Amino acid sequence: MKKQINYFNLLAVVFLASTANFIFAQDNIKKESLFDGKTLNGWEQVQGSAKYEAKDGMIVGTTATDLTSPNSFLATKKHYSNFLLELDFKVDEGLNSGIQFRSIIDPNYNNGIVHGYQVEIDPLKSEMYTKEPLNYTKEGVAVPSGTAPRSWTGGIYDEKRRGWLNDLTHNEEARKAFKPGEWNHFRIEASGYRIYTWLNGVLCAAVFDDMTPSGFIGLQVHATKDPKPMHVYFKNMIIQDLTQNTADLNKPNQDLTKKKTTSAVKTSLNAFSFAKKLNSKEMTLFDLIDYAALHGFDAVDLTGYYFPGYPKVPSDEYINNLKRHAFKMGIDISGTGVRNSFADADPVKRAADVKHVKEWIDVAVKLGAPVMRTFAGPIPAGYENKWDSMATYMAPCYKEIAEYGKLRGVLVGVQNHGDFLKTADQCIKLVKMVDNDWFGIIVDTGYFITDDPYLEVEKVMPYAVNYQVKESPFGVLSRIRIDMPRLLRIVNNSGYRGYLPIETLGDKVLKGQPKPEFPYRPYDAEIMVPALLKELKKAIANEYPAPEEKVQPFLKVTPLPKKDQPKEKK
Repeated sequence: MKKQINYFNLLAVVFLASTANFIFAQDNIKKESLFDGKTLNGWEQVQGSAKYEAKDGMIVGTTATDLTSPNSFLATKKHYSNFLLELDFKVDEGLNSGIQFRSIIDPNYNNGIVHGYQVEIDPLKSEMYTKEPLNYTKEGVAVPSGTAPRSWTGGIYDEKRRGWLNDLTHNEEARKAFKPGEWNHFRIEASGYRIYTWLNGVLCAAVFDDMTPSGFIGLQVHATKDPKPMHVYFKNMIIQDLTQNTADLNKPNQDLTKKKTTSAVKTSLNAFSFAKKLNSKEMTLFDLIDYAALHGFDAVDLTGYYFPGYPKVPSDEYINNLKRHAFKMGIDISGTGVRNSFADADPVKRAADVKHVKEWIDVAVKLGAPVMRTFAGPIPAGYENKWDSMATYMAPCYKEIAEYGKLRGVLVGVQNHGDFLKTADQCIKLVKMVDNDWFGIIVDTGYFITDDPYLEVEKVMPYAVNYQVKESPFGVLSRIRIDMPRLLRIVNNSGYRGYLPIETLGDKVLKGQPKPEFPYRPYDAEIMVPALLKELKKAIANEYPAPEEKVQPFLKVTPLPKKDQPKEKK
């Protein structure tokens, strides 16, 4: 894939220079300490009789003298939903502990017991593990029962509810990361349904779950039958509340009153979500269509890169078979797209890309795809402050392909991609320069480089011809979740009728960008695509509720011809 997208590498320098803070948007969110180092202000004990005290810049939990005490929890008075939390902890041998998050107390659930997600602290190095499930080495060999400790520190447990969500049975590296008797470091990320934990820099657990969206953070001292006092220590507890991002804080200033429109939307799956499998030939576009049908999509966006022989156009036989397969599976083809760069200063290269797009417009016609997706391209060296000059030589390219699209019955869209097109105003200016009803914007929700991308989306909606719905409005590396209900309200209020393709992406930086200080998250399209689709479908159902069906009695009277009408009685 790298060889086919070299021009995207150039984007990095421009992207970085223009918006250094955009890439890691959560870095602009204030880091707050959960502990003032001296008191337990902001905390409250919500269960159990273990002792908690502020001492020497630490919160120290000591096991209860009452051996009948249940698990004890010191909880934040404030509740958190989406956050990044880092902390240091140390625990005595023999004492189990953990960090609760998104945890709650409901008097109607199990007599009001604390329940919710927990990052496990499992220090029992001297106790050999004999229960199921067994641990495995990285080579997949089972660790014989009773020969090694369990060592599941960093795993995710659902306290007093479902039990283990992600133990460390198949993560030998994580099991070895814990340092007994020493200070250890946790990083906990909770962003929407994506939950991750790291222990001393090693990825431990990854869970996709949406059962509890918000709750307190708690420090557990586990119940014990050992009368000997044992301790767990916590310090340097720093949190970033991801809900305090610029876009969410600005939400009250945007008019989101629901309007009466004729808007209607359908879901679609962009092939790029499965780029790795498609590039490796592990998956074909036929398989992608099957996947979309199995998971309840309405359509697929068949990106051109994954057709055999790209950039050459596929054979009519291949196109027709693909189109037939989509029809048999009940899947629409919402669009296709190519790689191009009309931002290139070389007119010969631009002309070649115009020819390329036209060839693939013909492919779109044969597929029955209504929209052709194109890019603007990165700003070349020396043109950093010459946007208008570039637009002047780019607009004729779009005029030509838009006119060809009109001739062939295919809409042409340009995707805002954080390159030449960073803002709604730039997109709109280009559309007006092209001045063709068959040309518009592919709205990429993750690539408007502003403090509030939702305002940008709202601006371009009159020119939208298709979509790319991403997980974050602040780029692929951001932990800030998209506000899907807000997005759907904007879409509905605009009157947009069309597809909403989703595209999931793995953490990465472009060439020339700095590697972030925070760790990468693992990417698995098989997990992330259904999760994002569920989120989108839920928002669609809420924004576009099905009208109540009112069954009217069927009554139709057919008048008889005059000759057959009964005679009127006198």
